[in-house]
Amino acid sequence: MNACLPTDQLTCYIVRHGERIDHIDDTWAAASATPYDPPLTMDGWAQAREAGSMIRDLEPQADSEYLVLVSPFLRCVQTAQAIHEGFHRGDGPQWR
Repeated sequence: MNACLPTDQLTCYIVRHGERIDHIDDTWAAASATPYDPPLTMDGWAQAREAGSMIRDLEPQADSEYLVLVSPFLRCVQTAQAIHEGFHRGDGPQWR
């Protein structure tokens, strides 16, 4: 057990990435230099910001620190960024 994460104070949210461009544009992959790494659509960004707002509403007493574990795929990093925006926390995430 990790002493840095007391289980009585730990809340975990698992969120899947927002809508991705190749799910709405069948031609995107053929024209992309990175067809395996599609970005979010505008709706995907909005979905992720809404998820951040919902988490904020569920955690009104949350401290100023939190940890986000994210895949390096672009859509996943964009989802994490948008969740952060929806959560309205500080100047932006500190990526490691």
